Amino acid sequence: MLGILAVLLAAGSGLTPPDTDPPVIEHTPVKTAARGQPVEIGAQISDPSGVFGAQVVARTIGGRRFSAFPMDDRGDGNYAAVLPATMLTGGGLEYFIEAFDEQGNGPARAGSPERPLKVQAMDAPPQPAKLLVRTDPPEAEVLIDGALVAQAASPQTIAAGTHTVTVRAAGRRPSESRLELQAGKEIDLLVTLAEGRGAGVLRVRSDPSGAQVFLDGALLGTTPFAGALVPGKHVLSVQSQGHLTEEREVVFEEGHDVEESYSLPVLPRGAALAVDSVPSGALLVIDGLDKGRTPWVGPLAAGPHNAVLRLPGHRETASDFDMPANRDLSLKLELPEQKAPRAPRLSLTSTPSEAEVLLDDKRVGLTPYTAEVAPGPHVLKIALKGYVAQQKKIMVVAERDVETSVVLERVPGPATLTVETDPAGASIAIDGKDAGVSPLTVELAAGDHLLSAIAIGRRGVDQQLTVEAGQKASLRLTLPETRGPIEPQVQINTQPQGAQVMLDGKPAGETPFKDKVGPGPHELKLTLGGYLARTANFKIPENRDVQLVFAVQLKPTRESEAQKAATPEEVARARYKAAHACFKQGDYACALSGYQASYELKPVPELLFNIGQTRRRLGQHKEAALAFRSVTKDAQGTLLAKEAERLAIASEQAAQAQAAGAAPVKAPDEDTTPPTIAHEPVTRTMRGAPMILSATIKDDRSGVYDPRACVRNIFATEWVCLPMQAQRGDQYTVEVPARFTTDGLAYYLEAFDNAGNGPARAGSPEQPFALSLEEKPKEAVAAAPKTAAPGEALVQTSPRTGASVGAWVGVGVGGAMLIGGLVLALRAHSLDGSDTTTTSNGITFHSVSAADAQSASDLRAGSLLLFGVGGALVVSGGATLFLLPHGAGVAGEF
Repeated sequence: MLGILAVLLAAGSGLTPPDTDPPVIEHTPVKTAARGQPVEIGAQISDPSGVFGAQVVARTIGGRRFSAFPMDDRGDGNYAAVLPATMLTGGGLEYFIEAFDEQGNGPARAGSPERPLKVQAMDAPPQPAKLLVRTDPPEAEVLIDGALVAQAASPQTIAAGTHTVTVRAAGRRPSESRLELQAGKEIDLLVTLAEGRGAGVLRVRSDPSGAQVFLDGALLGTTPFAGALVPGKHVLSVQSQGHLTEEREVVFEEGHDVEESYSLPVLPRGAALAVDSVPSGALLVIDGLDKGRTPWVGPLAAGPHNAVLRLPGHRETASDFDMPANRDLSLKLELPEQKAPRAPRLSLTSTPSEAEVLLDDKRVGLTPYTAEVAPGPHVLKIALKGYVAQQKKIMVVAERDVETSVVLERVPGPATLTVETDPAGASIAIDGKDAGVSPLTVELAAGDHLLSAIAIGRRGVDQQLTVEAGQKASLRLTLPETRGPIEPQVQINTQPQGAQVMLDGKPAGETPFKDKVGPGPHELKLTLGGYLARTANFKIPENRDVQLVFAVQLKPTRESEAQKAATPEEVARARYKAAHACFKQGDYACALSGYQASYELKPVPELLFNIGQTRRRLGQHKEAALAFRSVTKDAQGTLLAKEAERLAIASEQAAQAQAAGAAPVKAPDEDTTPPTIAHEPVTRTMRGAPMILSATIKDDRSGVYDPRACVRNIFATEWVCLPMQAQRGDQYTVEVPARFTTDGLAYYLEAFDNAGNGPARAGSPEQPFALSLEEKPKEAVAAAPKTAAPGEALVQTSPRTGASVGAWVGVGVGGAMLIGGLVLALRAHSLDGSDTTTTSNGITFHSVSAADAQSASDLRAGSLLLFGVGGALVVSGGATLFLLPHGAGVAGEF
């Protein structure tokens, strides 16, 4: 009653009643905004007494503190604030609007601190890049990612990401350039093709420059780098302090020029996650927040996370991963093209591989494992003998593939070290305590150890090595004969190579390092850009001729882990092994499913043979006969085809009897014998150089399948298995890359046959063959050869002996003939890349002395060395000749 009276009195007196209401805010929430762009947030705000203190209060999603941004009065009650682009560097921001009036009423709010409005950061669709390729000569062919470009002189619109540009022209050396193209950018690439064939050149560029270049772990130099190209499959990596290391598997072809370009992302201060996809440009969502497009690098809190990649026209791919607290993590995921709808696919990899996989407590195969799974929650168990089993819970979503990876930890326990010496019978001491006489096997605690080997009349060797819990390591040491007192030596090998060596505070060189050192205590320090410095104190004994060997694995300043999807070949092999295990256990339905899945990934006759065998065991004789007939067609002329023909006939007879209701036909006898491996163990090789392993592998019934050489050096904890290639007859060989021969090397060989019998082995993971490593001999510097006039025989005086010598000719393509000193040739080139002099008829000559020609270091595997007295020599392409004036009569391997 009193309130009404007050109002009436005020109205009668002409006074306005007091304003007690806050302002009115009308606002349409902002749901999304472009990443990297300022964000404007506006509202309509009104109040009879006037608006005061209107502002937007915002923070990044996941942030702790809000920041206030005043709103400008733009007239007619419109207010707006512009938030800086830095608010959207992550997954988005959250905000609320508040305002008072001039009477102090409020605050009025749209949103609140407890329930803020959310803005999700979005990336605009990726913009294409442009690439202009100019060539010298202008008429050269240009291919981008293997596709011929019709109008190479015009800029090509191309998706952002990594692309390969191949340029080729008749009479010129082909060139390959791998480029990283950024969205919206244009690159002008000039490619000049070198004349002739010759050895290829590798060029590596990086942004920023000055980064270290490693090939198979060995330091080549810094960017921009140019050097000789080594044909074959390699791992090329570029490292720069403060930047994410970039690593690629590359295959270099002989006679090609190759240029590799790298863009090195800056590392965040904390542990960083790097995500890439195939193809690149996919939208990355981590824990439900939009992070940008691949390739992406950014900080991430330690712990479990979920990443989802999306790209139009491709299936979504998700990965559950654990972010380490103190290491960087790299993910590389593949997004398959979206074709017909299908069930989600699970891909699981483990380190080490070939671990048993249980899905919802059912055994389904070995890692790497891939299969379609039903949407919903699942439990994965991964187990491997000698390792702690792991369990993971995953959620599978319809139309989204799942990729996950685990790193298995060894079961706690001592390491096992097997030591062999040449000669045997050396006294072995470990950490100063007698351990026994070689050969011996001992258990060691995890960590660093010093092993000493001593034998009468031999130079002692001390080896420093590091072992991990549960590791099985093998080491072979060569104790050279002593011929009088020799000053002690220290030898230092690091992985990677190229570390700077400081001995007693003074620069001494870089690894691999070997030098004399006096008795007494010494201090060693190793430094390499991008790696933690290592120091060690050691003592050389006063009364013993000894060589001390250090084997050091350098740790990066920022350690990193990589997780990427397994290759189809790796998955095919794992599916084959899982199917083979089912076959052995008599679970033929499981075996058939596994063999068929492996065949889809790797359609080879050997897998068809296994499919036929499995169908025969299931009583599906008609289908078995069809599989065997396909093998006889695809593998004509092989033992496998012969065995398949025999089984096809038997299966057809069984199918006819089955159809007629007759008694079953007697089953043909089975091939139950594994292949045989004859191998002469290699006991020594050159340090830091590739080596060849060879064996005779036979199977007289179904043929040899999957022969491999499994190797590791003392830096490594896991075996790396390399496929062996068939040569003539039953011979198989494999080249072990140089990165495995930096220190003590161990290996074993294994193979199956096409009926699944095996593995047959030479050596084993528990008792491998061990090699000792010898130093490369120092190469003599030869005088520059003189150029011969057309038709003139090239004869030169050796600076060492003064003897009159001939020259050797390396023939690459074509052939050469020597008759009475006259050289006729098609085309030839050097095999070793040293300085050369070429005559007008295309032959390349190198000077060599008679003593050099007869040394073992000059003999090359696969070459034929012929010597005669003024006779005629005829060579086909690829041979190596030493021509001596008074023939010595030496032949190398051929």
